[in-house]
Amino acid sequence: NNFAKKIWRRVAFAVLILFSGLMIAGTTELFQGMTDYRSADIMDLVADGFGITVGMGIVGIITFIARRK
Repeated sequence: NNFAKKIWRRVAFAVLILFSGLMIAGTTELFQGMTDYRSADIMDLVADGFGITVGMGIVGIITFIARRK
């Protein structure tokens, strides 16, 4: 089914974006923990994940509205 393929691709792409963003955020936290003037914090990683998710939602809404016109 073409619709199912389209949904699967979108979900897979969203998971890839989320995973990539969390990997970058995790690496940043790791490097911050290695410095003397910054600290690594799991809550920063959670906040980054939340921000990535909200950003993806906003882009999804804007894309949906733009395609309707």
